[in-house]
Amino acid sequence: MKPIYYSMLLLFLLSSCLVTINENDFRTLNKKDLPFIHSFNIDSTDVPRNQKTNLYLTEITGSDIKKSLKKYPYTWVYIWRPFCKGPNCKPLFYYEKIDRAARAKGVKFMLISQLYDIKNIQRHIQRSTFDREIYVMKDKEYGHKLTPARLKLAQEIAPEYYGKKLPWMEDYLIFKGDTLIYQGLNISASILDSVLHF
Repeated sequence: MKPIYYSMLLLFLLSSCLVTINENDFRTLNKKDLPFIHSFNIDSTDVPRNQKTNLYLTEITGSDIKKSLKKYPYTWVYIWRPFCKGPNCKPLFYYEKIDRAARAKGVKFMLISQLYDIKNIQRHIQRSTFDREIYVMKDKEYGHKLTPARLKLAQEIAPEYYGKKLPWMEDYLIFKGDTLIYQGLNISASILDSVLHF
């Protein structure tokens, strides 16, 4: 059993983009980025906007996400690392296409950046027409280390699955209301439709 577990963990680490080198202060919010940061508002209508000319990140916590999940019949969450260039990290336009189809079916998409990487996020935005709200894990709530921050968020939004202190968190989560019904390292329109039975 142990060899299988360690093989799976190694595969995950190689295929994902977890940062383990110089992780300290990697998530830190710089003063120069403050103009790009907004507070979470549960009453926000998430109206599409031109991110190229009006980019900002909305700070979010697990508690905020749980409140948002209750507003929608289905929500898919992507825990995003803007710097990632691994095989499971796709450009924003890949998610745009899935989101457009899902949005028409009443599915909420939450793109949650793990860090305040304004420069990289701007680079992604310039290569896409992404027009949804972009969230970022709140610095004061989760600290500066990527992996502990990610696991803490996972345990807050899906304690029934991640409460066992698993050593990782998948990138893609799908919720029915506030109940986790899918977690994985890949997402596609067909996976979404299959999980949601559309």
